[in-house]
Amino acid sequence: MLDLSFDYLTFDGLASITCFPAGRPQVGNPWTPGAGVVIPHVNTGRIEVAEAVPSAGVYQRYRQRVEIPAVLAGRGAYIPAMGDVFRMEDNSLWTILAVGYPRFNNSYTCHCQQLLLAGGLSDTVSLLSSTITNVHGSKVVAHAAVQTGIAARIQPMDAQEIVLQQRFGFDVNYRVYTATDLEAKFDDLILDEGSEANYEIKSWADRKRIDVLSCYFCKLRP
Repeated sequence: MLDLSFDYLTFDGLASITCFPAGRPQVGNPWTPGAGVVIPHVNTGRIEVAEAVPSAGVYQRYRQRVEIPAVLAGRGAYIPAMGDVFRMEDNSLWTILAVGYPRFNNSYTCHCQQLLLAGGLSDTVSLLSSTITNVHGSKVVAHAAVQTGIAARIQPMDAQEIVLQQRFGFDVNYRVYTATDLEAKFDDLILDEGSEANYEIKSWADRKRIDVLSCYFCKLRP
């Protein structure tokens, strides 16, 4: 049987990566997992960029192919899987969307994606979970922090003119993008840790998917 275990030694452009299996905790801003599996020699393909959603270039998707020699992955007892994250030598983070398994003992082919917003996930937020209690016949809503230090991007979406106490104003809707999934529910709050503004969650989109950033549709709470 043909054995191509060490054909990676003939490749150009070899690089080192650190692999983090899916499900590792994501803490702080930026993404800071625990110790990963270091693969000293991988072959990376060209990077392709496109819009993730129509956004005039604000929300971008980068994709590339990473070839991991099976003989090197085996030494670290690591098998690539969808949802795993690679950290490249430039500290960029890429998520595996698909994996091709080796033939002839050569390489795993990992199709990876990186999601970016123009300007980056430059905000840091906390998730405040709401609880409702009955006090003397009245409903009282309280909020408590359940997740903190979340990398996010708070972006105004649109505004509607309103009249409040005989004064004209604007009701502004916001999108809050996060690199991690929030265990959020309707009327929970997203707290901007910088400005201390509170954004009330009204709906969300694309949760539990690895090929998009989580997006929460919010209203600014007075």
